[in-house]
Amino acid sequence: NAVLVLCVDPKGLRALSGSRDKRLRLWNLEAMTCTAALDGHEGPITAAAADFGSDRALSTSEDASLRVWDLVSLTCLSVLMDWRGPVAALSASHGLQRVASSGVDGALTLWDLGGQGRRLATIEMDADT
Repeated sequence: NAVLVLCVDPKGLRALSGSRDKRLRLWNLEAMTCTAALDGHEGPITAAAADFGSDRALSTSEDASLRVWDLVSLTCLSVLMDWRGPVAALSASHGLQRVASSGVDGALTLWDLGGQGRRLATIEMDADT
């Protein structure tokens, strides 16, 4: 199963990978072992971001979702859906409070994940932009 995305802890101790098999994996880089597999997506993982200091991670998938994960309890905290198709990419602020995601539909969505995870805006991109 091909690894499609990878996030590494700034200290080089942990990593988070996302694969074509729809799974996120948490890695201990000192021991060179996989410590957990996170399931929930129904399509290949397309992007991920992690804040190892707060033990939170984000992932997007071809299943048109953005998921928020707790890396201690290894659970999905929330699922955000706001696309007309697969999510292609994401970028997050430090602490994962603000997130921008884009879909293959050409739209850019801005999120506030500080509270209950709300969509701030969607910007439709067109050929003239």
